[in-house]
Amino acid sequence: MNYIFRTLLTLCALMTSAFAAEHASCRDCNDTFIITKEHFCHHGKESGTVVITKPGNYCLADTIHWCPKKCHKTAIVIDASNVTLDLSGHELKQVNSRGRCSGILVISGHDTVKIVNGAVRDFTQLGIVVEGGTSNIFLGSDDSFLKVTGCGYGSTF
Repeated sequence: MNYIFRTLLTLCALMTSAFAAEHASCRDCNDTFIITKEHFCHHGKESGTVVITKPGNYCLADTIHWCPKKCHKTAIVIDASNVTLDLSGHELKQVNSRGRCSGILVISGHDTVKIVNGAVRDFTQLGIVVEGGTSNIFLGSDDSFLKVTGCGYGSTF
């Protein structure tokens, strides 16, 4: 029994270290938090939602082919002020036909949110949703691009 307990503690310590390393800010990337395909997996299920709740710079490491299991879902939710989401030239793309799914949602009450440098494609609802009560929202900039295409099938207004 004591052996099993020590083994579990060791596994928990290793898992905690891996989690901390993965979520630590990257000094080589100007304190940018890297979002990978694995961040969209929750409890072994693919295509969950990534929720940003702290100010900072966030960067996609890969093209994301997002495949929600249910309708009315969002790939990335920004629930913080002073956030830059840099798609790094990659695509955030819905690859199935689940209805009323959105790419990026900026929750109301936040300000200074930038979404730049990539493409948001083929979401069945909207590519980017900015709720009311937000201010200083920047979509693309002079030195980067942001392309939203193929979105909106099944949208309601």
